[in-house]
Amino acid sequence: MIILARFVCLVCGYLFGIIQTAYIYGRLHGIDIRQHGSGNSGTTNALRVLGKKAGLIVFLGDLLKGVVACSLTHIILDMVNLPGVSDNKYLFVLYIGFGVVLGHNFPFYMQFKGGKGIAATSGMIIGLETYSDTSCSIHYKCCCYKVCICWFHTYNVRVLYPVYDIRHYG
Repeated sequence: MIILARFVCLVCGYLFGIIQTAYIYGRLHGIDIRQHGSGNSGTTNALRVLGKKAGLIVFLGDLLKGVVACSLTHIILDMVNLPGVSDNKYLFVLYIGFGVVLGHNFPFYMQFKGGKGIAATSGMIIGLETYSDTSCSIHYKCCCYKVCICWFHTYNVRVLYPVYDIRHYG
C-alpha cells in the first residue's frame, strides 16, 4: 500500500511538473523559448529572452506548481486516514515535490528537455515547510545582492536547506 502511494505521489507530481510555464508563455507571445537563449524552458531563459515581466510570471507559475502540489498533498493526507500513509505525511509530500521537479526538468512531450527545476524546487520547499524556506530565501537574497551568480546561490541553498531543517527540528 505504501509503495503504491509513493508511486501515485510521484506520478501526480510529475503531472503537475510538466506544465511548462515558460513554454506556454512564449507560445502565447509567438516564440518557442527553446529556440532562443540557453534553450531551456525555465525562468532564467524566459527572463533573458522575453524580459522581466515574463521572467516574473514564469517564476511564479513554476513556483506555484510546486506549492500547489505539496499543499494539496498536505490537505488530502490530513483528510484521509490511511494506516502508514498519514504517519509519513512529509515523506509523501517530498515524493510529490520530487515528482514536480522531475516533471519540470524532464517533460515527456518536450523530448525530456525542460527547465533546471530551481523555481519548482523552491515551490516544493515552500509547500513542505515555511520555516526552512524563509531562512533559505533570506540567505539566497543576501548572496545574490553581493554577487550576482544566481545558479551558484541556488545550489548553495539546496545544500543548506537540510541544515536549516535540522537546526529547526533539533
